[in-house]
Amino acid sequence: MNPLSRRRRAARHLGKAIVPCAILFGTSAAWAEDPKIPSSSHVLTGEIAGSVESREDGAPLGDAIVTVVSTGQSVNVGADGRYVFRLPPGDYELRIRCDLYRTLRLSQVRVAATQTLSIKSKLDRAPGAIEDPVVVEISVKRESASTQLTLRKNAAASSDAVSAQDIAKTPDRNAADAAKRIVGASVVGSKYVFVRGLGERYTNALFNGSPLPSTEPDRQAVPLDLFPTMVLSDLTIAKTFTPDMPGDFAGGSVNVHTRDSFESFRFQANVALGFNSEATFSNRLSHPGGSLDWLGIDDGTRSLPNDIPSNRILRLDRSGNVNPNLRKYGLALNSPMGTDRTFALPLGSIGIVTGHTFKTSKEGKWSVQGALSYGRKATRKNDEIVRTYTIDAQTKDLRTLNDYRAETGIDQVSWSGYAGSAYEFSKNHKLVATGLYSRSSDNETRFIAGRNEESNTTIEDTRLRFQSRALLYGHLRGEHRFPNLSNAELTYSVFASRATLDEPNTRENVYARDPSVGVVWLEQTLSGLHFFVDQSERGIGGSL
Repeated sequence: MNPLSRRRRAARHLGKAIVPCAILFGTSAAWAEDPKIPSSSHVLTGEIAGSVESREDGAPLGDAIVTVVSTGQSVNVGADGRYVFRLPPGDYELRIRCDLYRTLRLSQVRVAATQTLSIKSKLDRAPGAIEDPVVVEISVKRESASTQLTLRKNAAASSDAVSAQDIAKTPDRNAADAAKRIVGASVVGSKYVFVRGLGERYTNALFNGSPLPSTEPDRQAVPLDLFPTMVLSDLTIAKTFTPDMPGDFAGGSVNVHTRDSFESFRFQANVALGFNSEATFSNRLSHPGGSLDWLGIDDGTRSLPNDIPSNRILRLDRSGNVNPNLRKYGLALNSPMGTDRTFALPLGSIGIVTGHTFKTSKEGKWSVQGALSYGRKATRKNDEIVRTYTIDAQTKDLRTLNDYRAETGIDQVSWSGYAGSAYEFSKNHKLVATGLYSRSSDNETRFIAGRNEESNTTIEDTRLRFQSRALLYGHLRGEHRFPNLSNAELTYSVFASRATLDEPNTRENVYARDPSVGVVWLEQTLSGLHFFVDQSERGIGGSL
């Protein structure tokens, strides 16, 4: 047997071994042989190793296609302009095509067995061929989780965020719930964000990059439970300072971003029900209120009576006589001071969001969107332990001063309305207007009883409190790009806001149980207090 025959037999044996291996390993593949070309398992093949380049500048043409005319086999040229064909011995005709270039045909290309034929082809540019530049514009979708990862990676400040895509997978109802999922942030009181353990005084809040006013009179904090998650594109918390941030930044900056538009029509509604084992279907502690408490608004039942003057009321006049109007003022302030019981329904919330985008011209479009949300939940804290301690003067040990047991019933209401509109005149000019109104309230009833060291007796303390917070916010933002000015960009925004806090007629009564005379009203405490608070903050600003 000559060497050539031995090589052919080895090739046949090798060809028979390859196919079973592919089947054994479960590879999903198609095995086919062109009927026009003898199988390489039976016939020795030759090789064509070619390259394609432009005759004009010698650049490799990586998008060219080389075809064997007689068989129809084609191969795409690589980025370096090279290609390889393995064919049985014979004469072939090759056709080389490339956009914007003349088609080239190579005839009488002879392939010899076990040999490699090198071919270098140069293509001439087609007359009048002009390559149009392709411009791809991508609008950043902040609500995407992948977008937030990219923004965080390229940000100048250390920051973290949660996107609308991630929020949609959770039961979070408002921005405060969503903030709990951000690394380094914690939420206190279900509304205030602490960044890296720092208090709310070290954290500011922004709405689409503009400062937010606070609805709290005694703290620099914006309660994030005012913002429903349905209107958010993302919630970002910056943990380090950069020059574009407001000057009151100290430890963290919470930036609430809302959606600009929806690509297509959307109508989404969700309803959620919850169960609190301590409160639901129980008779929780409460007190008489107004007809609009379910909206978090006092209907006037708790408002300061008109008979009370705006100036300070003195008990005695300059002559030392008792003010004759004191009785009238006291009767005007007369309101229920006791507690009662209310059947607690399950926790619930409902939300609706809708939006659509309309095409106004070839490049222009107009987007509108709106959202409404409402939630209400009742909580009950039973068998609370409230203690105060002091240092014993003799032993220097810590000892209990007061020891109380308490029960608290809270009815929490939150609702909001959101509207937004974005108009794109063209791909380079855009205006976005946003309006938000949000309200939340806490209707709290508390009863405390226990031993009081200061009065050396057992006391009973009742507090009735209704607190309502509201935020009205309007924002206008413009984005303009000027291609003729080296793609210069102009971005500006103006905003107006009003935050209010209303705490009408907070009442407290303190009684002592005296074994000799029974229940006694303690005058030296805050017993009989009627406390009224009405606070507001307005803000107007802009940026360029």
